[in-house]
Amino acid sequence: MAAAVLGFLSSRTSASITPILSLLILIFLGKTLFPPEGFFDFYVGTRLFKIILLGGQKKPIIHHFAYTLSNVVGMRELKHTKSICPECLKVLDAVVFEENNIVYIKKECPEHGFFQDIYWSDYDLYERAKQFDFVGNGLENPRTTIKNDCPYDCGICPQHKSHTALAIIDVTNRCNLRCPVCFATAGTAGYVYEPTIEDIKNMLINLRNNRPVPADALQLSGGEPTVRGDLPEIIKMAKEIGFKHVEVNTNGLRMASDPDFCRTLEEAG
Repeated sequence: MAAAVLGFLSSRTSASITPILSLLILIFLGKTLFPPEGFFDFYVGTRLFKIILLGGQKKPIIHHFAYTLSNVVGMRELKHTKSICPECLKVLDAVVFEENNIVYIKKECPEHGFFQDIYWSDYDLYERAKQFDFVGNGLENPRTTIKNDCPYDCGICPQHKSHTALAIIDVTNRCNLRCPVCFATAGTAGYVYEPTIEDIKNMLINLRNNRPVPADALQLSGGEPTVRGDLPEIIKMAKEIGFKHVEVNTNGLRMASDPDFCRTLEEAG
């Protein structure tokens, strides 16, 4: 019944008045005459798309009204921040907000439209984690410069405000699996990336030269690091250079089938 009444009014009003006025009518009716939880947001998010489309509005405006305005009621804004468009990587203004104890982030790209994602799945946990948020002074000796600003510049540039908590080095892009969901496309890239042990040594020294906090935790990743025959040497070299913690990001296949290899890694550090 509610959907029928609102559908009738929206089809009549959109033909004679502006889409925005149609929106106001729907908001009033949806929140006063038909208040069941969830109905209004569902209805506006689907029906309003058609109403504004009839009014000749462009796609970003459609997304703006259909998603952003429909979530005003019950939404608690937490902070404004910056994000990027997942399609074109353009830097966008973004809003972090809480609704139904879930923290979301929303943003809108002029070209690709509206995006909304879960930022934290639990608001209470988000609040607890905020006490550990720390902004430092960054590096005293950055080795990269600011050219195109974040997120386009690579490396720890002068704008970074924290030290390297865990350095990650991809020692290969080869892999002994072909997982279809691999975010690194390991083993299927069409080329082999595998820095020499001398290249890796230079990377490690560079990380240890960070000031005021030298990197002291390292992850060897890939690809699958255990396909390298010199992996134990790399681990030993990292410990000798000064890394206190060295971990290997592995699928575990070689370790499960070769106990002696596991002992070799343990002895390496």
